[in-house]
Amino acid sequence: MIILSNMEIIHTFFNPKSVAVIGASKNPRKGGNRIVQNLIKNNYKGKIYLVNPNSEGEIFGLKFYKSVLEIEDEVDIAIFYVGNTLIPRILKECIQKGIKGAIIESSGFEEVGIRGLELKKEIIEITDNFSKIRIVGPNCLGLTKIDGDSDSDKKGGFFTGFAVFDKYKRGNIAVISQSGTLNGGYLRHQMEEHPETGFRYSCAIGNKMDLDETYFLEYFLEDPTVNVIAMYLESFKHPRKFIELCRTANKMANKTIVLVKGGLTELGQKATLSHTGSLAENSKLIKAIIKQSGVIQAHNFHELFQFARTFSMMYNTKKKLPKIGNVSTITGSGGFGTILADLTKFYGLNFPDLGEKAYKALEAIYPE
Repeated sequence: MIILSNMEIIHTFFNPKSVAVIGASKNPRKGGNRIVQNLIKNNYKGKIYLVNPNSEGEIFGLKFYKSVLEIEDEVDIAIFYVGNTLIPRILKECIQKGIKGAIIESSGFEEVGIRGLELKKEIIEITDNFSKIRIVGPNCLGLTKIDGDSDSDKKGGFFTGFAVFDKYKRGNIAVISQSGTLNGGYLRHQMEEHPETGFRYSCAIGNKMDLDETYFLEYFLEDPTVNVIAMYLESFKHPRKFIELCRTANKMANKTIVLVKGGLTELGQKATLSHTGSLAENSKLIKAIIKQSGVIQAHNFHELFQFARTFSMMYNTKKKLPKIGNVSTITGSGGFGTILADLTKFYGLNFPDLGEKAYKALEAIYPE
């Protein structure tokens, strides 16, 4: 068995030569069908194998297999869209087949309590603590890699069953999220509402049973096509490594990290437990990690993408942030001016005191 390095396994997930869609379906309303549609519509260049013991014949010109063990050729990545209780048995077959990685989009693990924790323990034992096969998820909406802008140049890695993606633009933004909504719904919203903004990667890591945010973050720091990394996390699996990578990014001229941290309050932490099974973290520790990492902290998804779009544009146009924190505002509304003044001070900026020369210039423009 060949052991891949961290960078090699992430590269394999984004650039597999072949994928097996476990739970592929003939029903166009099911995620197992949409995953296959995404691969085909976006001109995925590798081989696609459909695995479903309850289906026969073919769809989209591809035949169904009862098991991955029936596939004669090598398979790099298995994408799971089946019930949680079926996964341990199929994982054993994937290991026997020599498959390198699995994207488990199925839910029903830590977030559902004791039975889910038992399934997690079983998977850890089957994979020999993930030494036999690496896992993204579970409880995630897969991975996305955008290689080209034109229809003829699309290649790729829409390994998600959320929706069929066919209108988008390649850009310099990478997304790492514990929320599948960011990978599916919100990403699609951004693509439709702001078509000028391009994305390079989107990674839904879900419960991060194995591969967590630090693996993808390290990969994106090495990727010259990524300038902005937008993240939504509900927990820090390896906080020291996270801080180290973020500090490395801060020293680089071509990287900016923006973070939304879920579970900052007691109520929010209860919500994360039922969402991704993330256990409560000390609020002072969370604040310390964010402060030491030096990332830009956003407070919601809208703000996260506002930051991401702004920095993406700045990198594309080679703009720089001002070194002196002063701003000036022209407004036609007294109310807007008041709110802008408050926001300006809140973010540590200042309005400059205008001198006599400036006032005289304004007097010449504005009537009494």
